[in-house]
Amino acid sequence: MIIQKDHISLMTDIRVIWLTIQKVLQRDGISQEGNATMEMFDGTN
Repeated sequence: MIIQKDHISLMTDIRVIWLTIQKVLQRDGISQEGNATMEMFDGTN
């Protein structure tokens, strides 16, 4: 069986999009430990 490269790439793209949507809907990883939000990013932290 021959699997075309385009098919694998499309499936990978769909998987990445799906995982991103899941993270956004679950709000996973948006809060810093002990805080409601992340501390202000100033380029050094």
